Amino acid sequence: MAKNFQKTGMAAKFTYRGQTDLLKNYMTNSKIKLTSYDRQIIEARTDGFSFCEMSQDEMTWSIDQILVRGVAIYGCTVPDSDFLAGFFNEEFTRFIVEFGYSEFTLQEILFAMQLNCQPDVSYPSGNHVEPIPFSGVYFNVAFLAKILNQYKHLRAGVERKIQNYLDGY
Repeated sequence: MAKNFQKTGMAAKFTYRGQTDLLKNYMTNSKIKLTSYDRQIIEARTDGFSFCEMSQDEMTWSIDQILVRGVAIYGCTVPDSDFLAGFFNEEFTRFIVEFGYSEFTLQEILFAMQLNCQPDVSYPSGNHVEPIPFSGVYFNVAFLAKILNQYKHLRAGVERKIQNYLDGY
């Protein structure tokens, strides 16, 4: 396993049975049955740093990106005042950091939002992933939570495929 991690975020690393490696090292291995979406998940994980590794300014900028892109992807409304936008930013940041998504990168969250628009996504079990329909006026935490929960299972599926390969399956 490679050990050159100096400028790599934690999401780009994979640890299994006490060994740590870069996820990118498994992307082209034909023995691991990675789908196109699996490879995109790895790419998103290796692009940038996790939220827990970001400064407050970087988190604020990243949340702004999520909000603006959420509007572009789902056609919802942008908060119409700086006051309201500030609350949105605080709540999205709190949700990501405190509810199990702090190890995600900005690119992962954006990819999860895009992936939610695809009709042909399946879990590793083969079950179809149902897109989450947008509800509400503004892009909101409840909506993002549903999307990230589904994505978290897809992300774990990629790791399971690599683990199975390392275990000889």
